[in-house]
This record gives sequence, C-alpha cells and structure tokens, in this order.
Amino acid sequence: MAAAGVLIWRDDTGRTQAERIAMRWRHAARRPRLAEFAVIAVAVNIAYAPFFLGFTALRITDSATSVATPWRYLETKVYDPQDHYARPVCPAPTSVGSGTAG
Repeated sequence: MAAAGVLIWRDDTGRTQAERIAMRWRHAARRPRLAEFAVIAVAVNIAYAPFFLGFTALRITDSATSVATPWRYLETKVYDPQDHYARPVCPAPTSVGSGTAG
C-alpha cells in the first residue's frame, strides 16, 4: 500500500506521480483518470506479487504439512444441519466421537 500512497501524492504543481507516469502513454489523453487508476492498479499488483507468489509456491509444492497452531477448543460444537462436516474419516464437530451430527 505504500506504493499506492507514493503514486497518489500531489506535488507542488498539483499532479500525482501516477498521473505523470500515465501521461507518458499516448492513449491516456482521452481518459486521464482511468489511465491514472490503471497505473496505480498495476503498481499495487506488482508490489503484492512476491507476497502471493510465496503462498502459491507453498500451496503448489505441498510444503506446509501442518498448521502453525492447532485449534485450542476441541470441544467446540458447530451448527451443521446439512452434515457438511460429517465424513467417515473425520467425525463431525457437532458430536464428539461419532461420525454424524446430532
């Protein structure tokens, strides 16, 4: 978000950095605000890319084998009228020890 903050800061002439960058593109003269928004959107996406690529790499390679902290409240019951949580391999959280809700 710091990249967006820098791009929307107005200088002494009243123009933003995003506007200066957008005006280098010849099609931006017709719709200057849309071009300015596009510059900011691209900059923020580039800034967030390393963050999301790290999580994507973990997800694709299955490197994460456990959660950071296990769930503390094992006795917590969850409302599950359609039995979405009830599976043969995993007992439903609504009833401790059985495979069905209720």
